[in-house]
Amino acid sequence: MLVEGKKHNPNYTVDAVNYLGEYTGQLTKKLKKKELVTEEQKKAFVDSFDWQRMTAQDENVWAEMFAVLDK
Repeated sequence: MLVEGKKHNPNYTVDAVNYLGEYTGQLTKKLKKKELVTEEQKKAFVDSFDWQRMTAQDENVWAEMFAVLDK
């Protein structure tokens, strides 16, 4: 199933996919700059993100997937 704006994550909301992109972009920058060395730094970085927002599900897509499976 392809849904515009969701890349390989059709089950997530568009906002969740974009937010995940922000997370990975910041993570890449911090790793390149060696800013995430200690466990405390890593935990603080991970904790600074809203994981519920990042994993928000698109109920319409799930409904469509289950409808296909029910056929």
